Amino acid sequence: MKIANFSTSRYWFYFFLVVAIVIKFFLFIYVFTVIPQDVMKPDSLMYLKAAASIRDFILYPSHGLTHSMQPMPGYPSVLAFCLYGLGLTIHQMIFIQIFLNFLTAFVVARIARLINPSWGALSALIVLLDLPLTIYSQIILTEAVFVLVISWFIFCFYRYLEIPEYKRLILAAFVLALSIYIRPITCYLPWLVAVFIIYSRCAGHWKKNLIHAGLIVLVVYGLCFPWQYRNFKRYGDFRISSIAESTLSHTHS
Repeated sequence: MKIANFSTSRYWFYFFLVVAIVIKFFLFIYVFTVIPQDVMKPDSLMYLKAAASIRDFILYPSHGLTHSMQPMPGYPSVLAFCLYGLGLTIHQMIFIQIFLNFLTAFVVARIARLINPSWGALSALIVLLDLPLTIYSQIILTEAVFVLVISWFIFCFYRYLEIPEYKRLILAAFVLALSIYIRPITCYLPWLVAVFIIYSRCAGHWKKNLIHAGLIVLVVYGLCFPWQYRNFKRYGDFRISSIAESTLSHTHS
């Protein structure tokens, strides 16, 4: 009851919303006035280099996509669009990532309301006040984009569980594949989702559950295959990776 009362209290919600906004923008101002060097980490340079490679590929397609196996092209594509397509600065890109935190909170609130209508506001505040997400969104790293996309996948998959239609399943599979293109840590998640579909019998008849389970695996890995094939043709390696030639099955420390 306390959770329900808190999450439906308009005054408490707006109070903590203001607190979250103040924290995020105070940190934004602090970082760019006191410690501007902390916006860039070693991996940030890798993402920016990949974004430049994507820009060059768009301008000169005959040269091919020249950046290495790492990183996956999802986040660098976002950087390329914002930095080179829209002409934003690094400061403005960080501001965009902060804005994505609020979009993530909105998506998480939608998911929570599907489960319990009284949980939406509280769930949004938990996301907005999450310290690691707040900090990493101030850096040129994948966290802000990845958390938004994986939250979107959870929303799409929950909608599929409500009404197990093919179009909802394919949309969920598309978003899951998109999350892999941003951070491949989710590359094994399609198998777990498929097992859940079969175990939960959400689609009804067991044959239909098997078809749905197989479909989400095929769609996700089918969408990832072009990048794997590109890696194989260029580098002789079929794996996908994000950082420093590391995968879940092969890591250089």
